[in-house]
Amino acid sequence: MLLNIKVIGLTLITMALGFFIFNIIFDKVIIRSTEYLGKRLAKKTKSKFSLILIELTSFLSILLYPITLIIFLIRLDFDTRGFSEIFLITTLSFLLIFFLLSSTLIEARKLYISHNFFVTNFCRNLNTSINKKYFEGSYLQNIINLILKQAKDLYVISLIGYLTLIFLTHLNWGINIFFVGLLLIPSYGVYWVYYTNFFVFNIEKRHVFIRRVIGYFIVGFLSIYIVHSEYISMIFENNQALYLFIIFVIWSNTFILLDRILKEIHSDYLNFKNNSN
Repeated sequence: MLLNIKVIGLTLITMALGFFIFNIIFDKVIIRSTEYLGKRLAKKTKSKFSLILIELTSFLSILLYPITLIIFLIRLDFDTRGFSEIFLITTLSFLLIFFLLSSTLIEARKLYISHNFFVTNFCRNLNTSINKKYFEGSYLQNIINLILKQAKDLYVISLIGYLTLIFLTHLNWGINIFFVGLLLIPSYGVYWVYYTNFFVFNIEKRHVFIRRVIGYFIVGFLSIYIVHSEYISMIFENNQALYLFIIFVIWSNTFILLDRILKEIHSDYLNFKNNSN
């Protein structure tokens, strides 16, 4: 027990130092290097075709990043054990390319003011027109903004849960302590939903609402994944009772999941419409 606590403490200290060093390297070396290279590249890029090509590459890199991660995850058959290295390499590569191209475009706009940056202007105008026509002031836009506001806190609580799971599975614990550790992980989610600071209730009702919906989605995804695994292993067995039980679990989980999510969204939507009117 004492050894495990020491290992956890040293691991957390090492991670904190690693994040601190990485932040310094990222800010002082990577960002400044890409800015310098971007300025040099912008000065050498004078033709309209080259500028349009850089714009297209920058735009496509944003689209290809999530697509690449999804393709790798599918090819690994959703085995996350080998996905962390791919995620790290892909993310760092994307950031380097994106920062370099962004620095180049920023400097190019200063140097070539008369040039019509077609791709950038087209995307900006398209985004503006779509927002005005479909999203501006809409419930969907409101929900998207609400979800984005939760991203930072969700990342932090997910990281804490992930580290807890790693410590539980890679260190030797007693059966009862391991069980209590497993109970901690969903407790983090509940804490994230209803509290803001250290055990201070979240008074923003809409923040609590969207966090509940996100929690339902996560629990629903995990339930579907587990039930799907059971379904695949059961389908080749000649066991009628087990088959009916799995079907019942699938139906009941799907109904409860959709009922809870739609109930929350329905209530929030009615409040949104009433407040808008």
